[in-house]
Amino acid sequence: MKHIATISFRKDSTVMCDLLLKNKYPLDYIVFTDTLLEFPMMYEYKEKVTRYFKDRYGVKVITTKPDTTFEHWCFGEIKDDNAKMNGYIRGIPMVWSEPCYWRREAKVKPQDKLFKDIGEHKIYIGFTLDEAHRRMLDDKFLYPLIDDFMMSELDCQEYLIKSRDAKSFIQLF
Repeated sequence: MKHIATISFRKDSTVMCDLLLKNKYPLDYIVFTDTLLEFPMMYEYKEKVTRYFKDRYGVKVITTKPDTTFEHWCFGEIKDDNAKMNGYIRGIPMVWSEPCYWRREAKVKPQDKLFKDIGEHKIYIGFTLDEAHRRMLDDKFLYPLIDDFMMSELDCQEYLIKSRDAKSFIQLF
């Protein structure tokens, strides 16, 4: 059984990964799913946090990426001889409805491919107490910020702010 932490490099998942590592939870992989659309500052922060996890805990962050670009999914031609819309331009993804095809292509498919290669696994998800309603009722998902550390989004923010003074986190800011 492998244990995977998903990380977006936003506050909650960053805190979750640090707490998992600091408290020696079973953790085989940290996985970032890059949509190729992050802000430049986010990629800079990702590099700093990735270096921190490697230097402090000896853990590498794995990055998955989509096979195609967002531009392809917006402006690319539909190629399906059986589809009524064959030959039409796709258009902007419907991000307000589920499932959004860009989310599927950029996040779900790359993760599924990696997780299939890993084999049997459990996935740590960085939901906080404020997001407990988002839990999935599947024992393959673990929610340590809710169940173990009992942290809200504000607690995660305070953790990162207080950590600025710690020597171990100082290089991140």
